[in-house]
Amino acid sequence: MKKNPIVILCGWRLTSDKYEPLRKVLKDRNYQVYIPPMPGFAENNPINRVMTLDDYVKYVENFLISKKITRLLLVGHSFGGRIAIKLAVKRPQLIDKLILTGTPGYNPVRGIKIQFFLLISKIGNFFFSVFHLSKLASSAKKVLYRLAGSSDYPQTSGYLRESFKIITREPLENLMKQIRVPTLLVWGREDRIVPVKIAQRMSKVIKLSRLVIIPNSRHGVLWTEPEKFSDEVEKL
Repeated sequence: MKKNPIVILCGWRLTSDKYEPLRKVLKDRNYQVYIPPMPGFAENNPINRVMTLDDYVKYVENFLISKKITRLLLVGHSFGGRIAIKLAVKRPQLIDKLILTGTPGYNPVRGIKIQFFLLISKIGNFFFSVFHLSKLASSAKKVLYRLAGSSDYPQTSGYLRESFKIITREPLENLMKQIRVPTLLVWGREDRIVPVKIAQRMSKVIKLSRLVIIPNSRHGVLWTEPEKFSDEVEKL
């Protein structure tokens, strides 16, 4: 029986190369795999305006039309899962199965904590500028953003940074409640970016969902454990 193609939506600032181990395994299992290049994620694919989550959803829709894909298995990794969730609600007729992994369906960090770290960051900026410690400031900021659950933020600038702020502020809970396609949540047990507790909350609001936790794996379980990941996809 012919299998529906698989479309993988990348994590923030990631490109198709990162998912090559998974693509190879899926290809060996007779899947046709597509990984659309996300606007702004590569130097040769910049954006010239601020993008919203709806903009990225529309981009994926146009990609599917260009490839004449009318039915698919949709894999959303991390940021790509945000797009996948919204697309699954908007165009459920396209999606046979939905697979989410490392997706922050709920913000891993409470808003008040994020504001606290941003305040500390601003104070740090003043301190480091006064004492001319710019290199140390850069390292300190990365630590702060990681503690605040926003380690992707310092990797962006310009339009992409503004896009990141707008997109990550958009709540997903009501969208998750509207998903009506079979959904698989695959999480790395040691995911520190989007912890398993987030996946457990998501599994309670997404109907027809199943949560699989892969031991000794982190946020990049797709490329560190491609065989195990693919096994779970085929069970769905």
